[in-house]
Amino acid sequence: ARVIRDGVESEESAESLVPGDLVVLAEGDAVPADLRLVETHRLETVESVLTGESLPVTKSSRAIRTHKSRRLAPALCTGNAFMGTVVARGSAKGVVVRVGGATEIGVINAAMAREAAADSAQSPLQRKLAVLGRALVGVAVGLCALVVIIGLIRRHDTRTILRIGLS
Repeated sequence: ARVIRDGVESEESAESLVPGDLVVLAEGDAVPADLRLVETHRLETVESVLTGESLPVTKSSRAIRTHKSRRLAPALCTGNAFMGTVVARGSAKGVVVRVGGATEIGVINAAMAREAAADSAQSPLQRKLAVLGRALVGVAVGLCALVVIIGLIRRHDTRTILRIGLS
């Protein structure tokens, strides 16, 4: 990421960004963190990773609208650039407001991880079916053993009765 710190522009790794850093964006750049845009020049970003929309979204440095939930959908935040999106056109400068797991993409990843963890836990129906499956296997093994025991009591050939019991 191109960052302006103490009036000097330099290349920094995205991992080293902290809230308050001023990031310079140009066409083709990946947005390294969630940014509040302070200066834009015909800026358009592709936010398909967040919204699924493949068309570029026009961005501006105008004031952000407020909302009761205090967290707007990314599509409504034309004054922000989000981590993981790509600059399709134009250039901009933006102040880092969120990094890492606090970014929009980080929130989405955390929600997906929670969903995956919830899916890995068995539902009540799955637990009941597992118990039923074990019971049916036990009954089947018991019936096979009973066939073998009855065959041996009636003095049938041992090999034959074991084959019958296994089948």
